[in-house]
Amino acid sequence: MNTFQSLFSLMSYRDSSALNALAFSTLTFSTLTFSSMALSANALINLKTTYAGIHEVSYESLRNNGSDLAGIDTSELSLASQGHAVPIQVIGGPVFGAGSSIRFIATQVDTLYTDTNVYTLSLGSGQLATQFKINEEASTISPRIPFANSYLAFESFAPQANYSFTSPDVNDPWYAKRMVAVGQTMSETITITLDEVAPGGNDGLTGAKMNVDVWGATDLPGSGDDHHVKVALNGQELVSGKFDGLQAKQLSAPLSGAVTGANQVKITLPMDTGFAFDAVNVNKVEMIYPRRFMAKGNVLNFESRKQQFRVQGFTPNAKQNGVEALDVVVMREDANGVTEITNVRSRCRRNTCRVELGGTGQLAKYYVAASDALYSAEPSPLPLEGDITSGNAKYLIISHPDFIGLNGNNALEALATELQSEMGSVAIVDVESIYAQFGHHLFDPQAIRKYIQYAHANRGTDYVLLVGGDVYDYRQFENQDATSFIPSIYAATGNNITFAPADAKYVDLDDDNVPDLPIARLPVRTTSQLETLLAKRNDYINRDYAGTALLVADGYDQVQQYDFDDDADEIEADYLKNFQIHKAYVDELGNSAARQMVRDQINQGTTLTAFFGHSSTNQWSFNGLFTGPDAANLNNQGKPTIVTQWGCWNAYYVSPNEDSMGHRFMMEGNRGAVAVMGASTLTSSNAERQLARRVFERLANGERLGDAVTKAKQDYAQDNPSDLDVILGWTVLGFPELLIN
Repeated sequence: MNTFQSLFSLMSYRDSSALNALAFSTLTFSTLTFSSMALSANALINLKTTYAGIHEVSYESLRNNGSDLAGIDTSELSLASQGHAVPIQVIGGPVFGAGSSIRFIATQVDTLYTDTNVYTLSLGSGQLATQFKINEEASTISPRIPFANSYLAFESFAPQANYSFTSPDVNDPWYAKRMVAVGQTMSETITITLDEVAPGGNDGLTGAKMNVDVWGATDLPGSGDDHHVKVALNGQELVSGKFDGLQAKQLSAPLSGAVTGANQVKITLPMDTGFAFDAVNVNKVEMIYPRRFMAKGNVLNFESRKQQFRVQGFTPNAKQNGVEALDVVVMREDANGVTEITNVRSRCRRNTCRVELGGTGQLAKYYVAASDALYSAEPSPLPLEGDITSGNAKYLIISHPDFIGLNGNNALEALATELQSEMGSVAIVDVESIYAQFGHHLFDPQAIRKYIQYAHANRGTDYVLLVGGDVYDYRQFENQDATSFIPSIYAATGNNITFAPADAKYVDLDDDNVPDLPIARLPVRTTSQLETLLAKRNDYINRDYAGTALLVADGYDQVQQYDFDDDADEIEADYLKNFQIHKAYVDELGNSAARQMVRDQINQGTTLTAFFGHSSTNQWSFNGLFTGPDAANLNNQGKPTIVTQWGCWNAYYVSPNEDSMGHRFMMEGNRGAVAVMGASTLTSSNAERQLARRVFERLANGERLGDAVTKAKQDYAQDNPSDLDVILGWTVLGFPELLIN
């Protein structure tokens, strides 16, 4: 697939949206870091939240979720998140029980994979627990010190509405809106509603500004800039900028003209770059503005260097001597830790209250909340972790729990038993245990990668099999109810592709972008799919059609002057001399006859099917030589093949709304293929040709699929280390231990 065609197709891919949340500027505090296993040694329960601010979890809530802590000495309780001890405050006396609760400040998590932070409550050592209690400090209000007028608040437009694997933001493939201008100027107006804007920002605040994050959706030929973007706020132009290609650009200007209420941000493509069209993706529009100290929902979190604050807008929640009053919790977080500020002033009048408190004059975060408006974390029982660190595991199976012990008959255990004599020690590991012990309970593929590194060093792991499919929409932005059973690591693979799913990164032990171990994935979504694949594996091992191969070649590429017949013929002549070969070449048979031959030969039973040519996620050749529906309707029950696809995108396995050729070959019942190898990204024909020669040489010499692919990549990378399209983006779906010869 050439670059223009690929970019055109990428523009049709869909996208997604982010929560608008009150954010803090960067502020680093001292913490103690511990290993995950040390922190969880006496773990009791997890507490999950998507909010930032003061949280309170009651004894009753913990008890109702399976963790009855009645009678526990509160000095032994400790909390940790992401490897850090978290200060806590225990309400209700020295012994935990009815009426007791735990308070702590939670932070937000916002990654590609999750927005849920996890806090683990444990019975820690007395020293750990005592050291990480929330301190208390009485507030001091001085009549000689003025109250701060405003703080910097954040409001943004950033719906995660669209997904693109060409995003130049290495952390985020989602963006808010696409703008396309053809032949004439076009504009989009975005409304951002601000509340309690402080007139003039009259508190000496610096940093009030508007940021508009965009990136180019086209890369047009020529030396000039492809894109020009202008931004106006409420009719006043604030900033403009030109830039080229598929790169990110932040347009930033001091905030001017913002008002309380609706603010109109107009983004314009003026079409003055000399090109016939312009396409830009809007990632985020953010306004950082001076805001009055006014509570929202009886809560206000803010950051400031000031010495005294008056926060208004609270609703009374108590009575004192028959008069409406406010029971409020105030905490400060700074370089010295977390402190509850006591003896704050609260005054109520006419059903509204204000809170006055002293500050430090140094940068700190402040959390002010009515006692009945504290956030509540969701108690969640700990997963059954099991022992995943001892013993040998030469062949490591990492599986989603849905596929372990399925139907009371553990098919994976049967596979492990079979592999034991052939491959050596085999271990099945629940991915939830990996998240718990190597990822602090967060859903993130880096925990899996850390565990594989550990297993290789400590358990002798040489092969890895991932059991479970994946989707790129981990946070359900597209509302498709799609499930990621085993998440992927994504990599930039060249040709402007920045988010290609790359299982090879899991086994890149030294981070040089070259896999060090064989790895494969079974992209199954149901237990029946897994059972069928295991049955096809047995059929393939016991096949009576060994030594047969089908070579499929796309038509001659007139644009690139590339002959795919030559690629296939070279593989036959150099590596498949002992195979009975059938050929389905478009240039020899025509498209229709070649398609029929592919069907006929696979249906009769063939050990190996190899395609050479252009492809997309769901078809071989731009002319539809063979498609996903064709693969799904094969009739080779009991005679599965192994497919190698030397073309673009055909093994892309993370779309929530489309099955790739890999899925259609493998997941349509007891027919098709037992393994499919191919690209999960845009690839170069020449790079695939060179890798193919190395792979087939090893397969023909009796190496297993995983070994052949891994060693071929290592060999190829010695002279071509930058060709990540095939080194990282060429994927094995199936069983890595299988042999074709």
